Amino acid sequence: MNGFWRAAPWVLRLFLVAVAALFTMISLHYLVDPASRAAADEIGLGSVMALSRVRIGFGAFPLAIAILLLACASSARRTLEGLLVVAIVLGVATVVRGFGILVDGTAAEAVKLLRAEAAVWTVSMLAIGVEVARRRRAGTGDAVRAEKAGPASRYHPLLVTLHWVLAVFIAAALGLGMFLLKTIPNTSPDKPHALKAHMLGGITILALMATRFVVRLATAHPPRATAGSAGLDRVALASHYGFYLLVLLMAGTGLATAYLAGLFGIVLGHSGAPLPETFLVFPTRVLHGYIAKVLVALIALHVAAAFYHQLVRKDGLLGRMAFGRRRGGHEPGAARRYRTV
Repeated sequence: MNGFWRAAPWVLRLFLVAVAALFTMISLHYLVDPASRAAADEIGLGSVMALSRVRIGFGAFPLAIAILLLACASSARRTLEGLLVVAIVLGVATVVRGFGILVDGTAAEAVKLLRAEAAVWTVSMLAIGVEVARRRRAGTGDAVRAEKAGPASRYHPLLVTLHWVLAVFIAAALGLGMFLLKTIPNTSPDKPHALKAHMLGGITILALMATRFVVRLATAHPPRATAGSAGLDRVALASHYGFYLLVLLMAGTGLATAYLAGLFGIVLGHSGAPLPETFLVFPTRVLHGYIAKVLVALIALHVAAAFYHQLVRKDGLLGRMAFGRRRGGHEPGAARRYRTV
């Protein structure tokens, strides 16, 4: 087993090099001859500006990602950051690719690319798990290390950003679904526009939640807060995981309803077909509504608990999810705790 942990840093860094090579190949196709590459995908480039944009969008950006990954692969201390980049980029690409297939129709090449992107994303998630476990093992095992840092005083700035962005998106999606959509009849020409905003918001929330999960897994965070009661602490922990579950169920039942009702073609594909007379004939829509009510109750409980900590217990809980100087919380195996491999 020790041999596995000794080999792990090199294997993970080779994975980053392999992904960087893949992005470099994609980049070179569009940097060298963008017109021919675009023509292979039946994309016409009829102006100098079009060629320039393709070189930048499809050539420069993948090359920049490749350079970033190679920089991360050059040191064991930066492996986790590189894996996070891969997970976020491929996760977003997979979601957008899947969304495009649902909206634009299925193409054999698109499905092939979707499978490849999903496979690389899955491997990157497993790699993140291995790297986090390796760093924790090195931070608490027999490896030579410097003095340990204290616990983090705040959550990572990226996690704070995702928390508040998600709070806005989820509140907006719930408000749109519970107060606006239900007042607009399905025969109204305004209904598809409202549904489009709701659907795109839900897909965005799903992508952000996946990103948040990865960031939380890979970054240090403050020790778990206590409410002064073992029972309340258990409720807090259950509500935390319950929130993830409910958001995933909301997104899943929403996407299932959209599929069953043909909304991808009607709303996003502008097929011109009429909307169903009512969405309540779909069991997934009924379940979607019930889950929304439970989610609202859980959010209310979350807000009440935050104010209880801040105003009654006065433990500064809200400061953990705020921007500012972050003391302690060096990730397990950070630079000053490692001898580079």
